[in-house]
Amino acid sequence: MLHILILAAGLGTRLKPLTDKIAKPLIPIVGESPLSRQVSLSKKLGADKIHANVHHLAEQVQQAATELGVDKIWIESELLGTGGPIFRMWKDGERGELLVLNGDCEHDLDVAEFLKEARLRGNCALLALDNPKVNTLCLGNDKNLLGIMGKFGGENLESAGLESNVEHNVERATFTGISWYSQDAWGKIAEDERDIRDFWQRLCEGGTPPYVCVASPPCACGEGSVKYTRWIDVGSPSGLMEAVDYRLEFVGAKLGEGGLGEGGLGEGGFGEGGFTLAGTAGSGRTYYRMSEGKHSLILQQSHENDIDFERFVRYGKLFDDLDLPVPEIYAVDEVKKRVVMEDLGKVRLCDTENPLLYYPLILEKLIDWQEASERAFSTDAELAGRVFDEKDYLWESNYFEENYLNSEESKENRVEFVGASFKSALMPLKSIFADLAKQAAAQPKVLMHRDFQSQNIMVLNSPVSSALRADRDMLITPQNRVKFIDFQGARNGSIYYDVASLLWDPYMMLPKETVLQLFTVFHSANPLLKDIPFETAYNDFLAASLQRLMQALGAYCFLSKKKGIKSFEKYIEPGAEQLKTVKALFSTLH
Repeated sequence: MLHILILAAGLGTRLKPLTDKIAKPLIPIVGESPLSRQVSLSKKLGADKIHANVHHLAEQVQQAATELGVDKIWIESELLGTGGPIFRMWKDGERGELLVLNGDCEHDLDVAEFLKEARLRGNCALLALDNPKVNTLCLGNDKNLLGIMGKFGGENLESAGLESNVEHNVERATFTGISWYSQDAWGKIAEDERDIRDFWQRLCEGGTPPYVCVASPPCACGEGSVKYTRWIDVGSPSGLMEAVDYRLEFVGAKLGEGGLGEGGLGEGGFGEGGFTLAGTAGSGRTYYRMSEGKHSLILQQSHENDIDFERFVRYGKLFDDLDLPVPEIYAVDEVKKRVVMEDLGKVRLCDTENPLLYYPLILEKLIDWQEASERAFSTDAELAGRVFDEKDYLWESNYFEENYLNSEESKENRVEFVGASFKSALMPLKSIFADLAKQAAAQPKVLMHRDFQSQNIMVLNSPVSSALRADRDMLITPQNRVKFIDFQGARNGSIYYDVASLLWDPYMMLPKETVLQLFTVFHSANPLLKDIPFETAYNDFLAASLQRLMQALGAYCFLSKKKGIKSFEKYIEPGAEQLKTVKALFSTLH
């Protein structure tokens, strides 16, 4: 009878904070978890009974293992190591041969061939491979275990001259986490041998050492040899990203702007919902949802010329360290410009059933963001030095003029923009832009998101029922959190720019009366504005609002007309309406 035990109890310490939420064996890598793949492998190997031990986030792993078809789940109130679970199974009456699989590795090892070879060679066998990074197993010409570096036999082997392996007939290999025990060997494991290497040492000292099968790449394999092309320890951020890269290659997914590219997931895809397009951005980034069961992560793919990729990663980690509301980043591939990060769900502020319920909470989080400015700037000098000044505001207004005012459909708006809404109908456009830029640049400076609009504000565990009262205390709960995305353009700039972006957002079209009410809340609640009179703040807010709306209109026209992203076209008219409203309000103060 073939028993297979999948070790799935580890703490996943190196992958924190990810493993505070998702147990390491359940991390969705492209479209499946390591546990899922080990269960599939167990079934292919013809297991009569599949077991799994669980400890960290035990209920989570237990539920997933049951759904995947694991026959028996062994809950460990305390970790039993690598030998303890095996002894416990024997003590509980399990009998037969036992194959042990590692629940947190990604590989294509030919385990069926190993199992066949192990049964021919002895009572205990280990599957290994040649991996110079962690070659700790020491074996002789007969492929039997001689010792383990740092554990037993190592000192004698070192004194024998491990540097010259050929002369001393010592080979080094890496243990894959896969081992096999005959019924006879299984029954000899002692209760105090919680580290299975203690049992291997006892076998070596007793003259019946474990056999070590060393897998080889296909090009180096002879007939009947165990083959493999990839073995990855998923237990670290680098290992996680390497596993993602490998799975993408394995399933033939071609990532790029706008989707999965030709071939989708190709042969070996993961069925419905395992790996799906989660969204795209005007910046050319593409987002994919990697999911299995109740767990999911986001894979962000930047284009090869994304100059903001490094900033996204650096700022993301900085803001998270400052406890600001951004997604957690778990793994990064700087070469391929990929990031694995927290999945914040599918609901943006603009998607909610009753978005006004969220504005008080969002404003509170924006104030937290601004209050963290000094800490952010003292930690990251480059961010502190990215001051959004007059030249940047002038760039925005020129961008607006080039892409919106100079377009055919905006000729009438151009006449109106330079008309009596401002100080003088004869005032040149460049002078208007210069005055606005000067006023905006002189405003108090804080950490500025720069694109703080409803599509970049994620609402977790939404939608909120329309029956809920607009009660601020009701909103500030773990069930109704908000987080900010697309922050790689963060700058050291105006304290009013982000709130202007939020309240005059053309995606939302809040009435001007609501904008005034919410800005009043922002002004009164923001400690950074306590010494600035409301009239002064409101005037500066409107100037920043003009700047932001000009930038937004320029972007909508550029992206829709020059980049061909037609989804932005429908926001040109709402943006123009908001700009007219702000112009009228601003003019009454001048």
